[in-house]
Amino acid sequence: MDISPKIKNSIKVFASEAGRFKLEDLANIVGVDRKQVEEILNNLISIGELEGSFANKNSEFVTKVKLKQEVLMILENPSLIEPFNYVREKKASVEEGKNIVISTLTGVNKCPKCNISLESGGKFCPQCGEPVG
Repeated sequence: MDISPKIKNSIKVFASEAGRFKLEDLANIVGVDRKQVEEILNNLISIGELEGSFANKNSEFVTKVKLKQEVLMILENPSLIEPFNYVREKKASVEEGKNIVISTLTGVNKCPKCNISLESGGKFCPQCGEPVG
């Protein structure tokens, strides 16, 4: 079944604005099946008209803008980082968790103890010897 440009555009606009949504919900809104929504989203990503990724076994879609907003929320409210704190087989402190998120965003690691910036690829802080993720 060929999908009209109007439906494709509706999916693009919705995906850009919604941030995070279930593919099934969007399929119900525009009147196509979930697989077609997934194909259209993949096509939009491949031609560079949409940035995002699939989550929860491809049942949800998260736009890149929304991912950045979620990371900023975690940085502003460190208690939100709890589920991500299982690092090096021990529960990391909130400060370490913030450094992990920051280093993921910037590509720069920081020592959780000294808080100095480290070159990427270093496993231990040269100043105090603390393991760095």
